[in-house]
Amino acid sequence: MYRQTFICGISLMVLLSATPNPSSVSAPQLARPCVFPSRYGQGYEPCVPFARVRANVLAIISASAFGGDLVYNRRPYMALNDGSAIVAAGLGGLFRINRQNRVSVLWRPGQDDYWFINPIELLAPFNDGVVLYAEKSVMGVREDGTIAFRTRINPTEENDRGENVTATQDPDGTIWFAHRNGPDKAIYAYLMRTQRVEEVPSEIAQGALIASSNGCAYENTRDGLFELESVPEFHRSFVHKPVALPSPPQGQFGLDGGSSPLVIRAVGSDGSLWASTWTQVIHVHRDGSIHVIRLAPPITAVHIPPANIDLTITHDDSVWVGSGPVRIANDDRVQLIDFPGYYGWRRLSFSPDNSAWTMLDGTNGAAPSVAHFSIIPSDGRL
Repeated sequence: MYRQTFICGISLMVLLSATPNPSSVSAPQLARPCVFPSRYGQGYEPCVPFARVRANVLAIISASAFGGDLVYNRRPYMALNDGSAIVAAGLGGLFRINRQNRVSVLWRPGQDDYWFINPIELLAPFNDGVVLYAEKSVMGVREDGTIAFRTRINPTEENDRGENVTATQDPDGTIWFAHRNGPDKAIYAYLMRTQRVEEVPSEIAQGALIASSNGCAYENTRDGLFELESVPEFHRSFVHKPVALPSPPQGQFGLDGGSSPLVIRAVGSDGSLWASTWTQVIHVHRDGSIHVIRLAPPITAVHIPPANIDLTITHDDSVWVGSGPVRIANDDRVQLIDFPGYYGWRRLSFSPDNSAWTMLDGTNGAAPSVAHFSIIPSDGRL
């Protein structure tokens, strides 16, 4: 039933065939509140217990610091490896927030050299700055705003804004990027030692590129999880098949969503794997045991199918759900983060010290802002 495999030099026991199969539950158990509550859904496994933890606000920077025009693309900010952050604004504006929370201009909005019709998507940090997508090109931009590399990739649509472009850097410094399900079925790699972009052909449909909590590079596809290596040569190796979709308990009314099997969305430094449905997070521990973490009741009415829960892993091996925001520790404890007076969470980006960056919509008509925060420990185990 088990096999021994290795993920970036870490030994992992993985369960290849077991599927979690929750039992039917009684009515009193369902009185437990959910992180994302709903009055619908019946006969489902009870939601996981959770604790409320307050955010420790490190900085809130108004939109006026970025020319008053914060864009509402999916990834408008990115924490860098040195603890600073990059923010993309409208009209091609690009700004850097240093570790003292001072804002400097890298690309002035509307500047002729960096004029972009569509918003900039910030993809991933790299040693010298940030990887971004703009106008059908992937660029590496240094912390001073100069361009380290630039290459055009083929979009799937003429008005493509880069939502399906992902990137990551591996431990050897190579920057990998790809267009998920792009027409050319290729992964690209920028090699620091040669300062050239290489195309690595692939015969299977592309997935998203992700980094484990200790910085290893992976591609997650419906065919499984693959590790990407560039030293001594390009190598793409199979690591694990997709995670089986949990079976609902007998008598459940409503859907948890997600097509079976589930793609792996995050990898821990100990080799544990994370996947998700519309309402659940699935954690495959290094010993092969599977824990289903229900955050919301089953969905009973679907007009437009929601996306599976988006997961971001941090250096301490916890995963975060940006829409809460919710933190799930590696031991499966769940915490709902309380940020008083603000609403409008987006996908989070994390500094090396695990502090988080996000964009806030504000309240009572307030202008959007960029926020930097950490967690106030509640029990000494964060």
